[in-house]
Amino acid sequence: MHPKNSTTASYGQQMLTVEHSFHCDDGAKNIFFKTVTGPQVAAALNEASCLLSAANSLLSKLMDDGLDGNDAFGIRFLVAAGKALVDSSACAAESFDSGMGGQA
Repeated sequence: MHPKNSTTASYGQQMLTVEHSFHCDDGAKNIFFKTVTGPQVAAALNEASCLLSAANSLLSKLMDDGLDGNDAFGIRFLVAAGKALVDSSACAAESFDSGMGGQA
């Protein structure tokens, strides 16, 4: 079948994210946020790109004005959330590559 007319989903559409905890307390006993299993990797990576772009924009604006504690905490959270989405997607890609179809 010609790729243009294929009804088979692309690898990015077939791969699903896996659960990944982030933003824990120092002992990692309390998990405040985590990614969930199920969303498509392509969507997760797009969301990660948006979060990291927002962090970059804030940092650019704050370079002139300096940072206070709230600014630093907000940027840290945006970066941690973006990283969690990338990590969740990477785990899915690794399991997809090993023949598990994106399911860990």
